Amino acid sequence: MSFYFNRFNCLQLFNGLIFYAPVALLVRTQAGMTVSQFLLLQAVLAIVIFAGEVPAGMVTDRIGYKNSIVLSQLLLLSARACLMAAFLMKSLPLFVLEAALEGLSNVFYSGTYDAYLYGVYGEEEYLRRNTLANNFGTTGFILSTLLYYVFYACFGITGLLFSSTISSLAATVCSFGLEKEKSKPKKQEKASSDVFRTLLKSRELWIMMLISACLTMAMLFINFFYVDKLMAVGLDEKLMTPIILGYSVVELLNARIARRINSNNQTIFFALSGLILSAGLILFGIANGTVPVVMLMLVLPLLVDVPSVILSKYENDLIDRMGADQSRATVLSVFSMGGSLPEIAMLLVSSALSGAGTAVCFIALGVAIVILLPIFYLDKMHKK
Repeated sequence: MSFYFNRFNCLQLFNGLIFYAPVALLVRTQAGMTVSQFLLLQAVLAIVIFAGEVPAGMVTDRIGYKNSIVLSQLLLLSARACLMAAFLMKSLPLFVLEAALEGLSNVFYSGTYDAYLYGVYGEEEYLRRNTLANNFGTTGFILSTLLYYVFYACFGITGLLFSSTISSLAATVCSFGLEKEKSKPKKQEKASSDVFRTLLKSRELWIMMLISACLTMAMLFINFFYVDKLMAVGLDEKLMTPIILGYSVVELLNARIARRINSNNQTIFFALSGLILSAGLILFGIANGTVPVVMLMLVLPLLVDVPSVILSKYENDLIDRMGADQSRATVLSVFSMGGSLPEIAMLLVSSALSGAGTAVCFIALGVAIVILLPIFYLDKMHKK
């Protein structure tokens, strides 16, 4: 297959076709669930992801990246089918099972996604392949959001759920045809206990996990608080759909930016993108005008994406330096756990976060990134 239309990118495209995404809450409430129960279900999802990250990473390092992706897709397909059954039967236990299945699918995919691309294409191609695959997923999301109105009008929520299940089935078929990662040579590798002991002593690891957590929180704030900000400046919440489409299109620029990043300039790109993101978050927190708020809404997700993908490259570089490439998926899962912690905390204390005000949340996050960036670079300079 071509550089663009290979099976992995097609898998990402089909996974992005989540036709019910605009009415995810409505799927549950129309089946008799309360908003409180919905938030608890999201907490169940986050807890399963947090608890399963490292064990799933260990399994992945044993069975291989491709096999782990196939397993993840089978679990996701089961979750989609379970969600449709839960909606039709109005069954809370099935909704809980769906959340657990989706969580398990996530843990077998999160660290594996990066490990697979790094293992198949190598260090030099990693950034381009990663952002391109992300763009295919974003394109799928854009298409499903555009088609959502047609499917919803013609077939209702059941049609949306059925279409999403079919797209998940197509992604699963693609996963079986994925190129297998290059076999890893058996070399003098540190024992797993030695690797993790070394990692846990690494300040770089902890700083990167904190930055990763901040980036995760940034996307969570965007997903949860954009509507509040929209209404705060006097705009109709119905504008949220075109804004989602708008920032999704802007996110496609991520691949173009990644083409300009290489091992020689990634340090500069990471520092600049982090500082620009910090400024954007702080400005978004204090902005009150309609035009600046909407403009920032359109660019903030891209501003989160750029340092995120470079950070994932730094994570893989750290794994190589520590001789832990045989346990790559496991170590990447440790990084993912760092991002899951704030998500769990946010879901369980969401009322406290919203009570502090959305402006405070965005400003505090921007300040945190500004503080962490120089610490990160000072630590790297100290190592040199």
